[in-house]
Amino acid sequence: MTQGPALNAYVFCFFFAASFLIAGKRPILQLSTRLLLVGVLALGVGYVLSEHTPWHDVIGTAALILNLVFIGFALIDYVKWHKEKQSR
Repeated sequence: MTQGPALNAYVFCFFFAASFLIAGKRPILQLSTRLLLVGVLALGVGYVLSEHTPWHDVIGTAALILNLVFIGFALIDYVKWHKEKQSR
């Protein structure tokens, strides 16, 4: 398991990439997909904060499902963005 400074670097890169996808000048993702990403991030934080509660497994499962839905939406948005970019 990764610890210390390496873990801090991974967390920074993850949140930097997420913030780029949410607030980029030329957004690749539609608004609905960006809202899903915010939901995934919120559930991720909720999962970490609920470690010793009975809701930990439920939040983890919800985060996993929402993450899969987000990936699907992001792929659809990327393909649409790529087609629009090529047609210009």
